[in-house]
Amino acid sequence: MDIQKKCLAIVGTGQIGCSIGMAVKKHVALVTGTDLNQKHLQEAVQLGLVDVALTLREAIAYASIIVVATPVDVAIPLLAQILDLIDSNTLVVDVGSTKLQVCNALRQHINRRNYVAAHPMAGSSVQGPKGALPKLFDGAKTFICEPQLSSDYALDTAKELFHCLNSRVEFIDPDEHDRLVGLVSHLPQALAYSLCNVVKLFDAEGFDWKGAAATAFDSTTRLAGSSSSVWLPIMNQNRENLLKYITATVGELHKLQQYLESNNIPALETYIDIANQVRNQLEESKKTPTSNSNGKRSTSTATAA
Repeated sequence: MDIQKKCLAIVGTGQIGCSIGMAVKKHVALVTGTDLNQKHLQEAVQLGLVDVALTLREAIAYASIIVVATPVDVAIPLLAQILDLIDSNTLVVDVGSTKLQVCNALRQHINRRNYVAAHPMAGSSVQGPKGALPKLFDGAKTFICEPQLSSDYALDTAKELFHCLNSRVEFIDPDEHDRLVGLVSHLPQALAYSLCNVVKLFDAEGFDWKGAAATAFDSTTRLAGSSSSVWLPIMNQNRENLLKYITATVGELHKLQQYLESNNIPALETYIDIANQVRNQLEESKKTPTSNSNGKRSTSTATAA
């Protein structure tokens, strides 16, 4: 499969869409951009992240590959609209953070074989085109859901696209995907918001928390810089899983509170040791090389990096 002569359209010129545009520009003939947010679209052109700004219909007409990188609530009706208008040789990929609802919505579409449901596990809190990074996806895992419903051509082209991003492709069931990312992505996001709101509660006490905040606060609240326009739709679409994990988190905090109130030092030590073990498991997993998908059409569950 060779994408070098293809035109790629980015629908949604935010951080993720523009990072994809930056990373693939040297691999494709032309990168176009389209967005209802004209400020983002013009910034993307001015920064050289996309080659030209087009309307949605123009972008669909010219493109061989269409990447939809909009908020997830917008993506479902937009993908259906795009799939209605494409020809048989066009690939449509979405890169949203939730997959179950979009897969369910598009499963019976007449052009479902032209669609690949994907999610690159990468991003940062810097929003918009100015947050784009050409190496954002380097070494990151990209999940693809329901590959058996995509044509060989669509799946192979999508895999080549993510290979150009230096991303590792793995297949996963959409329900398992949403449960997994709910735990390792959406819950940390919610906790970052909550921690910032806890600090806000103590503003009236006159603490100079900004002057005292160092690495611990910075590293645990970085995600809280992400906007509600991105995260409200994600949390809403994955609310069942997120509520389960928030309930579990409240339970863990209650345990910690009880151990502190009773001055139960052995229990506190065990509590921290268990957390250390989980963190060490993550660090060890980073040392284990993981190869790209071998391309077999499977829906086997993958573990997140």
